[in-house]
Amino acid sequence: MRISKAPAPSSIMAGSYRYSFLYGKVSFSKNLVLPMSLDTQVDLGMHKVGTQSMPYSSIGLSQKFFTRNRWGIGLTYKIMLYQTIDPVSAYVGGTSQPNESQFSKKIQSSQAFSLDLSYLF
Repeated sequence: MRISKAPAPSSIMAGSYRYSFLYGKVSFSKNLVLPMSLDTQVDLGMHKVGTQSMPYSSIGLSQKFFTRNRWGIGLTYKIMLYQTIDPVSAYVGGTSQPNESQFSKKIQSSQAFSLDLSYLF
């Protein structure tokens, strides 16, 4: 089975809404006070798999600490829910390229952690 012959994701176009529901300062000592924010993020859009566009959504929570005047570092956790092509639903062996219509679609969920570095202009 040659899974590389199955249609692959190529791009995502989504609208994102971010809401910062907590902004404050954290004091680790009398000399070290760091501004921080706690945000939620919702994404809705489409992603392209092969030649087909399919729905994509995610929801996430992030926390950022700002150091110095302009730099910040954060950690984000995201849960994604999207429709995609099931790469093992059709036989992809042999020498010819399989047709996209041979593959079935499925709803898939996944999660991600990301480490963010921010610079404020």
